[in-house]
Amino acid sequence: MSGGTFGAKRGRAGMALLRSGIAVGMAVVLSGCGITVWYPNPTTTSVSSTTSAPPAPATPPPVGRPKQLREVPPCSLLTKAQQTELGIDTDEFESNYPVENSGRCSWLGFDKGKVALADLRVTKRYKDAGLDQLYRRRSEFPAFTSATVDGYPAVRTKDDKDSCMLHVGVGDEQSFEVNLLAVDLAKPLYPNACEYAEAIARAVLRNIPEAR
Repeated sequence: MSGGTFGAKRGRAGMALLRSGIAVGMAVVLSGCGITVWYPNPTTTSVSSTTSAPPAPATPPPVGRPKQLREVPPCSLLTKAQQTELGIDTDEFESNYPVENSGRCSWLGFDKGKVALADLRVTKRYKDAGLDQLYRRRSEFPAFTSATVDGYPAVRTKDDKDSCMLHVGVGDEQSFEVNLLAVDLAKPLYPNACEYAEAIARAVLRNIPEAR
């Protein structure tokens, strides 16, 4: 193979590659007539740029201003004025668990504007009930998303448009839960249940005294 003929062919091939926009990769020189065979660079798979919510940390953040739930009656965790502001239009009733160190108040069917599923339960836990225990059981829940409510660490363990389970830590061993079901409300105050639950939790926090 003559050097002149090969050089002309190689030049035309090179121009065709450039016109077609093909990136030229590494070259392997073969023995014989000095033939150079060109391979394209190997393709790489790019990492998706789609971002998702960061996972909850391994342990809950500390509570900066601990509160004391022990002496607070469950149904006083929301005042009548707060209930009106939050659209809770029904009488509450208190129910206690058979175990110690907890108490619950419920507002069932609280939306009187139309037939709707509108139930709220607020539970206080004030011994061996810090968020660290919840974190150790995180694999048991359908969701586990960390949050913050007025500076207090929180976790959502149920989170969809119509229902929410929100746990708020108020001390190393104390927390409360807002369990909300809000389906087809007459005048929805928030676009989804967890935003509504966080508004309720902010109201509850104002009624819990700080620990001394």
